[in-house]
Amino acid sequence: LSLRRQRQMCIRDRYQCVDEKKRNAFLEQQEDENVNANQNIVGVLREAQEEILFFSGNLSWANLKQGKKRIIDVFKELAKRDVTLKFLTRVDITSIKNVEKILALNKTVGKERIFVRHCEQPLRAFIVDDKLAQFKEIKDPKDYEKEELNKKTYIFYEIYDKKWIEWLRKVFYRLYRSAIPAEDRLKNLKTIQNVVSV
Repeated sequence: LSLRRQRQMCIRDRYQCVDEKKRNAFLEQQEDENVNANQNIVGVLREAQEEILFFSGNLSWANLKQGKKRIIDVFKELAKRDVTLKFLTRVDITSIKNVEKILALNKTVGKERIFVRHCEQPLRAFIVDDKLAQFKEIKDPKDYEKEELNKKTYIFYEIYDKKWIEWLRKVFYRLYRSAIPAEDRLKNLKTIQNVVSV
């Protein structure tokens, strides 16, 4: 199975096991990933008091916006408030710029509150403290017949159940402990000839 298919199955399987009163889901059809009509990502992230854990693909968070608000600016606000941000993401030649943008925030705020580690994993999700876990599933029209789906569709699954959130945090930290720090990975990637011009 492809990583995308594994991810979709994993999200749906977990979500359907959660008590209906402790979950929510909605979808958006759009071309641009930055346009989040129903998803108040800025508000949700700002609610964090201690830490946010991110399961990411290529750290596209570095370029994401909600309206005119850049998410990277929200990360800066959170780091200044001593909220820890930890990312599991693919650190390769396609994501170097994104990783460097995110890590540069530590210098901007003058303290290390943002940590990135290299890990190829199928989830696209984040966990805010012990309050919320949100997953994203992407349905791409190129994977379907034209009459089935004609616009990119994003399905967001939210879980508020503390037991499920704790289980997901354990999954995150199990991967995180064995993942390679992004700084080490970047150092090695930059030994590849011409990688800086990518």
